[in-house]
Amino acid sequence: MATVTFPYPAYTYRWTSGYGNRVDPITGQGVGFHGGVDIAPTNGQLLPTHSPVDGIVTVPAFEANGAGNNIWITDSDQVLWKFFHLSAIWVKTGQRVTAGERVAMMGTTGASTGVHGHVERWQGGAYGTRTDPTTYLKEAETVGRYPGAPAPPTPQPEEP
Repeated sequence: MATVTFPYPAYTYRWTSGYGNRVDPITGQGVGFHGGVDIAPTNGQLLPTHSPVDGIVTVPAFEANGAGNNIWITDSDQVLWKFFHLSAIWVKTGQRVTAGERVAMMGTTGASTGVHGHVERWQGGAYGTRTDPTTYLKEAETVGRYPGAPAPPTPQPEEP
């Protein structure tokens, strides 16, 4: 399984909406399924979005009434990561990216109530199963795998 790097720099963001059912943030009415997690900047300014994995950009696109500017990155295990509401995209279809590489800028395009990044994870690619990305992102947070952060030291075997 690919190692996940948190897509935003350390100490610059806050979690704002989780995966699962929630009240519609645009209308304030009704409950709908939220297929990803939302992460907003702590200071309201746009944050660079970094690839969470080594992978290939499969779709840089625009969807007016939903995802807005968005990109998809697929890793070698066929896990697809989607990022929505971007203000700028710096990668192209077919481009190979590495974990921690800047790929876009957080924004508020499409159906959005403010500047944030929406992150989705799909097991098995675009036609696979949407899964909760929280566990993978929280694990990256816990061990300090952020863009630009030094890699954690490799454990050394104990001497007898």
